[in-house]
Amino acid sequence: MACSSVLAGIAAVAGLHHERLDGSGYPRGLTATAIPAPARILAAADVYHALTEPCPHRSAHLPAQAQRLLRAEVLAGRVDGAATDAVLAVAGHRVRCRAG
Repeated sequence: MACSSVLAGIAAVAGLHHERLDGSGYPRGLTATAIPAPARILAAADVYHALTEPCPHRSAHLPAQAQRLLRAEVLAGRVDGAATDAVLAVAGHRVRCRAG
């Protein structure tokens, strides 16, 4: 397999899209301190996208339900809250401003 030095930085982030803040993700089982902000955003976007797409075992969730399920992942400590807010805002949901 050939490697592209131009895409190396993107690949490093993209490879973390299934990691979760609590270490329950894969393939590396990283925890919050080892997951950079861009990968946290990508992970939240991946979850939201997966929820809104149909699967063989279920229909696609409506956006409001996907929002609730993604928020539940935040409350469980698996997905970053600020990243989730960013993803939901881009997807057209209303989000509360967080104090910085």
